[in-house]
Amino acid sequence: MAVQGAFHTEREATAATEAELATERAANVAVRDDLTTAQEQLTTANQKLAELNTALDRVQQIRDNQA
Repeated sequence: MAVQGAFHTEREATAATEAELATERAANVAVRDDLTTAQEQLTTANQKLAELNTALDRVQQIRDNQA
């Protein structure tokens, strides 16, 4: 009977550990998805900045040509 209780306790502990690991994996997926979204937003922002710099360079060229 004591051995059965020990096995039961061990199974409960294993199940709890597996649940914790599953929760941690789910959290890691959420973080990875958040980081992927952030990376995509940064890429878009960098593209917009490059476009802005190109436009500003063009404005400067026009001003230089008018001077």
